[in-house]
Amino acid sequence: PLLQERVNKGELFALQKAASAADVTSPAMWSVFSLDSMGIDTNHTPFFPAVFKAAGYHTFLYDNEFLKNNMLHVMTNSMMSDAMYDQRNTHYYKYDIDMVNDLPMTKDSLVLYILHLAGHHFKYYNRYPEEFDKFKYTDYQTSHSKDRKKLIAAYDNCSLYNDNVLDAIIRKFEDDNTVIVYFADHGEEIYDLGDNCGHMSSKTSLDPSYQLRVPLLIWLSVSFREHHPDIVEKLKSVKDMHIKTDDISHFLIDIAGIKTDWLNPNRSFITDTS
Repeated sequence: PLLQERVNKGELFALQKAASAADVTSPAMWSVFSLDSMGIDTNHTPFFPAVFKAAGYHTFLYDNEFLKNNMLHVMTNSMMSDAMYDQRNTHYYKYDIDMVNDLPMTKDSLVLYILHLAGHHFKYYNRYPEEFDKFKYTDYQTSHSKDRKKLIAAYDNCSLYNDNVLDAIIRKFEDDNTVIVYFADHGEEIYDLGDNCGHMSSKTSLDPSYQLRVPLLIWLSVSFREHHPDIVEKLKSVKDMHIKTDDISHFLIDIAGIKTDWLNPNRSFITDTS
């Protein structure tokens, strides 16, 4: 409801046809972070936060699922992390809102924040505080068992809580010249068809879109909208464009105005390359 209000005001754009490159976090995030094209040469192509850092941006990663370590993972590896970020969190938070509230604000004019929320990651009922326990299994008039209905209710409560978290992030930056991009790394199937629940099984699902289709929301501050009316109009025009999340890195570099040979304008959905 909070995000819908922002959509109605014309400050938040919901792109309706976004899809992830994978149905599980690690390869999905690798594809998003790499400026490579479709996983052809990821070992010789930088990750987009490193480009922002080289361009003079103060870069942050606050992650409520992965912490920095020596695993070979895009969200954790120490060497890759040092190349991409100036600062990141060192502990987990019980709820995502705690991480948002702990986000360090800086006076620097060029800043990139990356927030990886726990979001809807299983177990759903652990992801939100008691006051967001609104939906109950008795609200669902389906043939599912009581336990399945409880899980569906917990997932919907996650969505209600996530709406609150995202609104809190926006409120943190409302007075700045800011663009906020929100998307999920993969989808989730909650007994939508048959017995499937979760992700990592899109290949065997009756409809893989449940695990591959994802929300993609772009919020523009008042200041940004005033200075870039052309981008506002472009986002309105691409609302129903088919977008793959591994193009988001090129969109981010493009909308930031960073000049680099690594940018492929054909992969930024706000660039008219015709």
